[in-house]
Amino acid sequence: MKTVLNMLVMSVALTLSAVVAADAISVIDPYVRAMPPGQKVTGAFLSLKNNSDSDRSLLRVESDVAKNVELHEHTHKDGMMQMREVEKINIAKGSTTALKPGGLHIMLIGLTRELKVGDIVDLKLIFDDSSEQVVKAPVKKILAGMGMMKKGMGKKGPMGDMKQMKHASPMPNLMGIVMKNAQQLALNGDQMKALKQWADVNQPRVWEWVGIITSTEKQLHDAVLKGASRDELDKMTLTILDSRQKIIRTKVLCVDNLRVILNANQWKMLMDIYAGAVK
Repeated sequence: MKTVLNMLVMSVALTLSAVVAADAISVIDPYVRAMPPGQKVTGAFLSLKNNSDSDRSLLRVESDVAKNVELHEHTHKDGMMQMREVEKINIAKGSTTALKPGGLHIMLIGLTRELKVGDIVDLKLIFDDSSEQVVKAPVKKILAGMGMMKKGMGKKGPMGDMKQMKHASPMPNLMGIVMKNAQQLALNGDQMKALKQWADVNQPRVWEWVGIITSTEKQLHDAVLKGASRDELDKMTLTILDSRQKIIRTKVLCVDNLRVILNANQWKMLMDIYAGAVK
């Protein structure tokens, strides 16, 4: 009887501990960015309020709508904005940490289904004390920040909106042209799989950089009108140039990848298709 009583007491204690741990962190205004059909990556945003008397950390996030979920941040280094994955997101005691476009955020990579405005996404937040919270984040249409899209801007392909991609870099979106003309190029299953794998890995990075360019150009425009200093304007300009350079480098790698995947006849046909498209 005593053993049973001890087990009951321990069970209640563990349950109360879990409740207290969950209450220690409040999740405020969670949402997921709506993306155009065919996009396989998006961002999730929220604010974390630490109600406890000790520092806490968000270690990882899980969701059934994406194959991979990563914690990311945007940082300024040497006058340039960079995006990188982080191991954790700290929440100081008694403070609120905001995960927002252009800053700390959650990346949902390899979406398993299309996310429409109004859909609800379950996000499981896992903290440093092993406590977990499942929050329901509505999908919202956001017109600024990462991967900003405007209705009717152009045709969508596996690497995103082609007009906006051209805005970010004058180099052609050959991946989009290949996928659009897959039947004409007579791509086989292995080739299609290799192309999709490459796009799934590189698409999230490219659209992060496109988003940085879009948001920074707006900041630059506003800063000019407000009479910002030349140093401030130069830093924003360098941020834009850095992101453009990264996109161009990725497109160069894309060409190298296509030369490996396509045979000689398919490559020649692709060049003919591209030449006709730019006339």
